[in-house]
Amino acid sequence: MGAFLVYQPSGFCFRLTVPRDLRAVVGVREIRYSLHTHQRQEASRTARKLARKVQALFFRLRGGGKGMSELSGKEIRDLITGWVNRVLQLAERRRVMGEGPTDMKTLNLLRRVRERAKAEYLQSLICQDYTHVTPLVDDLLEKEGIGLDKEGFFYRSFCREMVKAKVLVVEIGLRQSNGDYSTTGLPFTEFLPKPKESAPLPQHQQNSGAEPQGEVISQVVERLAAEKTKTGEWTAKTEADYRAAFHLFIQVVGDIPVKKIDRKTMAGYKPQVSG
Repeated sequence: MGAFLVYQPSGFCFRLTVPRDLRAVVGVREIRYSLHTHQRQEASRTARKLARKVQALFFRLRGGGKGMSELSGKEIRDLITGWVNRVLQLAERRRVMGEGPTDMKTLNLLRRVRERAKAEYLQSLICQDYTHVTPLVDDLLEKEGIGLDKEGFFYRSFCREMVKAKVLVVEIGLRQSNGDYSTTGLPFTEFLPKPKESAPLPQHQQNSGAEPQGEVISQVVERLAAEKTKTGEWTAKTEADYRAAFHLFIQVVGDIPVKKIDRKTMAGYKPQVSG
């Protein structure tokens, strides 16, 4: 059954659970209202409108909270970028630990599912229907202690940006499942997490003849991959597996010079991938 809907012999009913902190004020645990129709599509459309109105009322009953007017565009992007980063790191960790699918039949099926999801997200941008991301948006805002009028411009704007981020995540998943970690041509790259970079040399060491830092991890990976594929020691799958592992390592410790990797570096990395 769709969100906010329950079916009874008399037809569809709107149903919404009252948050615990508002039950004493509202006086009930659940709000129900007959929609006077047996048509699912019509009932779903009406239920979504009612849900926005009721949730806006809940917002006003709580006395507001931190409104979107107090959030800059950068802060909005940062919230969504944080979510994107968590999703990508979890997916990469699964690949590193060998928890994802490995047979071609399953991989092809997963690819088709992702392509279909991407098409649906793009369609929702065209149709301006953000219903499927509202639970995720609500969860993010609740964790940040941010209250928004769900009928307002800023809430819908946040939802729209989240749909864009979903398109980005699906596209990255399609690429990385093929061992492609490039970002060229990706949509909505404003939500891509910025990779960690090695700290610059202190001013007194710059141009002072200090010992060169040497190659960074990504440079070594590219050289190693080129050598192994040229000699035939790595298959395409082997290269993809190694690139996935190194990509996660760089995401955690930064693209630092190889000579800087020591026990302390590895001690900080291990909990990140085993936690």
